[in-house]
Amino acid sequence: MAEQGVSNFSYYTWLCLVAPAGTPKDIVQRLSEALAAATATQRIKDRFRDDGLEAVNMTPEQFNAFMAREVEQVSKVVTDVGLAKQ
Repeated sequence: MAEQGVSNFSYYTWLCLVAPAGTPKDIVQRLSEALAAATATQRIKDRFRDDGLEAVNMTPEQFNAFMAREVEQVSKVVTDVGLAKQ
């Protein structure tokens, strides 16, 4: 990225679990809680660690805010370096 004129840029790959738009909030909350419980188990923690991964749990609201920031940041970088849409 520095070679393209974008200094101080850092990015990491992340994975998430999402539900279709319009999914009832109580269902989204139950999925979020189930995911948090699964990633809190020692077996999953060990597996993630062995694969060089780290679980970061967020509430649905926190994830929505995170996603909005990610889209904003990446959109700015794409515009700044002049990448064409494909």
